[in-house]
Amino acid sequence: MDFQTQKARAFTVLSRHGLKRYRFTPPPFQLLWNLGIQVRPPHFMDFAAAASLFGAWFAVFWGTIMWAIVWFREGTSLLRGTATALCAGLCYGLFMAFVYRRERLKHNLPSWESLRDVPQDHASPTTALPR
Repeated sequence: MDFQTQKARAFTVLSRHGLKRYRFTPPPFQLLWNLGIQVRPPHFMDFAAAASLFGAWFAVFWGTIMWAIVWFREGTSLLRGTATALCAGLCYGLFMAFVYRRERLKHNLPSWESLRDVPQDHASPTTALPR
């Protein structure tokens, strides 16, 4: 099964479990998908991968904004600004990975690999999906 089909199945499963689309298509993932990078939706990533992706995105995004608005004017060194952004990114990444892991467990979502074996019309919350 190709990645796009598997991603569509994942979206169907997530929607049928009552999750809103904005919860499983956050901006960094939309950007990566638009660039053609095949990354799993956040609910189907392992903890370390989710923490890394969210942390890196936040560190770059937030660090750039803070540098442009605050740190440059205050004369903060590039090293200190980078270290601060990395620490903030680490905290944010760990928090978001925890949030998505908790949602996955709360909704008893199947594994990414098992989505290949489930017909599209059987991907409902009441159907027992293979783990």
